[in-house]
Amino acid sequence: MQDDFLDVVATQGAFLVSRPSTPVWTTVAPNFVNELFWRLQILHGAQESRYRKYGTEAAEEWLMGHTPTELVQKRAAEIEAMLEA
Repeated sequence: MQDDFLDVVATQGAFLVSRPSTPVWTTVAPNFVNELFWRLQILHGAQESRYRKYGTEAAEEWLMGHTPTELVQKRAAEIEAMLEA
């Protein structure tokens, strides 16, 4: 009997758990598209800022918020030197 329980073909899938139903949304929040658009604009601006601040290679290699401390300190030193000059 135990072997029959484990054999999906022999039991014709009787013991398989049925899949959950897929949620179907008939309505979308009225401002969803505008909100998404502005959030993507902000994200794009932040990434552009990182390109200018750290250079293209570093900005593309490291995720936002995960820039190595050494690179951040190096950039801060460069800015400080520019301000003193």
